[in-house]
Amino acid sequence: FVVYHSWQFVGSNEFAAMHIAAGERIVPLLVLPTFILTILCVLMFWKRPSQISKTQLWLALAMLLAGWASSAFIQIPIQAQLTSGKNDALLKKLIVTDWIRVIAWLIYIGIIIKMLLQIIAAYKMKQTVTV
Repeated sequence: FVVYHSWQFVGSNEFAAMHIAAGERIVPLLVLPTFILTILCVLMFWKRPSQISKTQLWLALAMLLAGWASSAFIQIPIQAQLTSGKNDALLKKLIVTDWIRVIAWLIYIGIIIKMLLQIIAAYKMKQTVTV
């Protein structure tokens, strides 16, 4: 999760440099891993463990897509405006609207944990039966 809250404490003179530095790190640290997770989630529709339902996959994908949509239509346009300098109103909007992605990620993580627990339980059951 991006820590936009701390941006409020960056001075106006330093904000542009900080914003550029943060922007350079976002692709390798957040965008690329999220892209890979999205591709893997889509691929699981064709090849998935039997313990995982398509409904779980649809929910997981919906949460990933909610994050992508929020980024594309809300956060990135705000970020583009912030390239011209610090703007407290835009920062507040960025912080508030980031909750869309945070909540989507938390739900996504919950779904993934449930999927993993289902796979582990099935594996343990299989081990008990074969012993």
